[in-house]
Amino acid sequence: MKSILDFFFILLYFPLVVFAYKPEDINKLKSSNSCWKCNFSQANLRNVNLEKSVLESADFKGADLRGATFRQAYLNKADFRYANLRGVVFDLAMLEGAKLSFLKLNKGNFMLANMKWSNLTGIQLRGANLKGARLDGAKLTGADLSEINLEK
Repeated sequence: MKSILDFFFILLYFPLVVFAYKPEDINKLKSSNSCWKCNFSQANLRNVNLEKSVLESADFKGADLRGATFRQAYLNKADFRYANLRGVVFDLAMLEGAKLSFLKLNKGNFMLANMKWSNLTGIQLRGANLKGARLDGAKLTGADLSEINLEK
């Protein structure tokens, strides 16, 4: 009985996250540069160019996005939690309400990005370029914003 209770305790406090991107969502993105509420969780999208793409409410949880470009992309309400975003470019991107909490985006590029109402709790943005970025209403609790560029 104790082991069953321990199992439920673990599930309750450490939920298992099952990631599975949908290949049809990747095909849709490739053909139209747009995919609403698509699932790219755990997908390998390294060095992909998603400039000017429309990906509202997309799920990128746990995806490998190293070196990807989201310049001028529409990513409102997208979920990037647990994703690898090293070297990603978000210049001029629309990220309103996006979930970027607890990510390491040191020296990231967010020039003129709209990050209003985004969840940036615990994010590491040391040395990032946020020149002209909009952060109105963003959750920044515990965020590392040291050495960032916020010039207008």
